[in-house]
Amino acid sequence: MEEEDGIALLIKKCRSMRVLRQIHARLLTQSMPIASFSLGLCKIIGFCALSPHGDIDYARRLFSQIRSPNIFCWNSMIKGYSQSQTPSKEPVILFREMVKRGYPNPNTYTMAFVLKACSIVSAMEEGQQVHASVLKSGFGSSPFVETALVNFYAKCEDIVLARKVFDEITEKFGCLEHHD
Repeated sequence: MEEEDGIALLIKKCRSMRVLRQIHARLLTQSMPIASFSLGLCKIIGFCALSPHGDIDYARRLFSQIRSPNIFCWNSMIKGYSQSQTPSKEPVILFREMVKRGYPNPNTYTMAFVLKACSIVSAMEEGQQVHASVLKSGFGSSPFVETALVNFYAKCEDIVLARKVFDEITEKFGCLEHHD
């Protein structure tokens, strides 16, 4: 546990891929339980995918080597690709792969990250499929997801649907409601 905490602290303080590769090498050479190793690897993936000092391609290589990535790894990759300088449908592809595998189940963060990715590349059809998944999964009442849905439809220039989703939000925190 001490070594695991040490590696987590090193990753948290990391400021470059050169240093991160050294941390990764250290992780590979340490003898530790598989659960601790997996946690360390997920933290490395999180850094690579989400940090401004990271490398999404390195994260993808590591991610593809994990037989059963946990929800943190999936969400890190989906969010990382949606923050990429070169927007693509890769977050949607990852989401579909995750759903196809059936484990882990997407959570509210997954849905919001995928919707954001769809809004960035104006992927209306894919976003509507995610919206259907949101409704099916019961995540439709999450403020995080509701906001992502409004944003998605607005950025895809479907103001009518954006307004419909907005009007269906039961608790509007910090929002002014329009009264006709």
